[in-house]
Amino acid sequence: MPRKVPPGTPSRTNQYVYPRRKLKPYAVSLAVGLALGILLVVAAFSGSHSVASPGPVWRGHSNFETTCASCHTPRVVDARCERCHDPSGTTRYENAGHVWFAKRDAAAVRKAAILDCVECHTDHRGRSFDISPPDDRECRRCHFSSLSKHPEFALLKAGAQKEEGMQFSHKKHLKRVRDAKLDECASCHEPTSDRRTYRPINFDQHCASCHLKGGSLGPTDAFSAGAAVLPQNTDASWARSAPVEHDAQGRVTVTRLVHKDPWVLFNIWKTAREVDPEGKTARSQELERRIADLTAQMAAAQRPPLTAAELEQEERRLSAEAAALSRHPESSSDRVRLERALARARAERELGRAPRATLRPRTRGQIERELKQLNGELASLGGGGRRGETLSAEQKQARMAALTAITAPCTLCHIYDGPWMKPVRIAFPVLSGTNFSHLPHTQQLLCQGCHTGILESKKAEDVNLPNVRSCQSCHRSGQSRADCAECHTYHPSTDPWPPI
Repeated sequence: MPRKVPPGTPSRTNQYVYPRRKLKPYAVSLAVGLALGILLVVAAFSGSHSVASPGPVWRGHSNFETTCASCHTPRVVDARCERCHDPSGTTRYENAGHVWFAKRDAAAVRKAAILDCVECHTDHRGRSFDISPPDDRECRRCHFSSLSKHPEFALLKAGAQKEEGMQFSHKKHLKRVRDAKLDECASCHEPTSDRRTYRPINFDQHCASCHLKGGSLGPTDAFSAGAAVLPQNTDASWARSAPVEHDAQGRVTVTRLVHKDPWVLFNIWKTAREVDPEGKTARSQELERRIADLTAQMAAAQRPPLTAAELEQEERRLSAEAAALSRHPESSSDRVRLERALARARAERELGRAPRATLRPRTRGQIERELKQLNGELASLGGGGRRGETLSAEQKQARMAALTAITAPCTLCHIYDGPWMKPVRIAFPVLSGTNFSHLPHTQQLLCQGCHTGILESKKAEDVNLPNVRSCQSCHRSGQSRADCAECHTYHPSTDPWPPI
């Protein structure tokens, strides 16, 4: 039955109906919210920022904890991080620097993804939390998922490493070391003070005791006197004292040579310039390029920073370029790069000019020493790319025959390409992208435990590395660490400045 409504009862009202019993909780919530808002505003203006902080920062950043704007403007930009961690502006901490460090491929560098520092290094997790090592999940964006799926080392897959410029047989030397009852490995391989790695092989320290008999490498082979400069025909004091013997055919033998004999080196450079002028020109140009590159790095380090007016002009230019690119979606990566450069310019305007008086990760002394060496090599070549006198085929053949005789003691170890001695690369890092330390490994194993092929190695180019399965046998769950940061470095320790 339908419910009866008393006559005169209105069926609709023109006013809202307020549930008076439910207003009180809403009013209390609103009052508490307003009070908290006022409290936060008062705390912010009074200098207390901890009420808005998600947590304490890492102890290395604790100096900035009371000045949030040092990093947040309003978001954290890489320019703020680089202000302390890369003040010289190398950009080596960017992902492009990582790609160059790993591949040395300029095309890959141009395609490198742009990653902000805070994507891997997240702060506000407490004083003792170490923000330096990234989570393996960050590495998995581009790489394999775990050590168990690590690919074989590229050197082992290639089967040979870079040419060492030396003829060397471990098999032959180890036999002689055993015959002399010496330690097979420690006789030549001397650990560094921290025992992480080994010192480069040095002839005077590690080779001279066997290869220098009575202080001499031995005599040259006999050569025609007119095909090379004899010691007594030079103005240098070191050459006039060299002992020379003549035979009945008019040929000459120098009876005592020392390592890096200056008279031999003089004839090598002289013969190379005369016999191979094109090679001399190419080498001179390469040396001049490297000298110019190092000189530019020195000049960049000494260049004064931009003034406030120059920074303002740079900011306007970058803003205009970024605005123009915003109309072209296909240029998003270029726009992001411009925006990062713009953020760096703005940070420099706000915080003051960044100090750029220091060199990039290489010190001034290292660059000066390399410049001295390169200038010395250029001087030995006779300066720039000027061509010398033209020799006939017979003259070239006679000079090469004399050079072969003069360098006969050298060729026991060194390799020649025509008149040019190939550079020695025995100190070249084999696994340059790793943080490998010998110390914990040599405490548990003998050298041959990992370097199993060393006993039969006959060439300097042999790859005497353990394979990745050897590493996986210990580095796995429940045993030694197997995370990416245990072996690999994301940021390059050297300067990737040229391609970046």
